[in-house]
Order: sequence, then C-alpha cells, then structure tokens
Amino acid sequence: MSRAWIRWGSVTSVAVALMALAPGVAAAAGPGEIDVCNHSTHGAYVSFPWRAGMRSTTVPAEGVCVRFRFDGDGSWEQVDVVYADNPDVYIGSFGYTASRGAAVAVYDSGQYIVQN
Repeated sequence: MSRAWIRWGSVTSVAVALMALAPGVAAAAGPGEIDVCNHSTHGAYVSFPWRAGMRSTTVPAEGVCVRFRFDGDGSWEQVDVVYADNPDVYIGSFGYTASRGAAVAVYDSGQYIVQN
C-alpha cells in the first residue's frame, strides 16, 4: 500500500510541476523561441553545441524568466542547459525544433523541466 502511495505521489508531483510550468512559460514560447525560467540559486543559460557554441545570455538566479529568439531551419537540434558558474556546469540537454519552440525551467541540484 505504501509503495502505491509513493508512486502516486511521485506522479502527482511531476504532473503538478508540469502544470505549474505550462501556464507561465510553455504557453508563451512560440516558434523559434526558447523561454528560460531560472529558479535555481545559480545563473543559467542554454547553448547550441551544433551552432558553434551559440548561447543565450545568462539568466539571473531565483525566479527570472527570459525569452530568447534562436529560430532555426526546422531540423532537430541539441540544446544544452548550463549553470553559469566558474567554471560553468553542464546540467543536461534537450531537443529543440524551431517550428515548435521550447520552454525550460532550471532548478538547483541539476534539475530542469522542458516543455516543447
């Protein structure tokens, strides 16, 4: 019984986190755009390793959201999520297609949520 509750609680937590992200961020990101909301205590940015390291400016810590326009040719691209520390710390990657846009929310402990 407790295992089922833990699983349900985990699923519920993820669903609540995604719903909380959707209205404020994902709904706003349009084609060719990436919204970065930084809820961590670090600065954060996104970069395109396949575009010779093209990147966003650093989004300040603790609740700041910034929209960036990256466009693209419509093909799938890798986007890296990075803490802007000294040295910078790679958090993870996600797939981006300019026709859909994307939104990423960055948290502490190397966690992030992407909607695209």
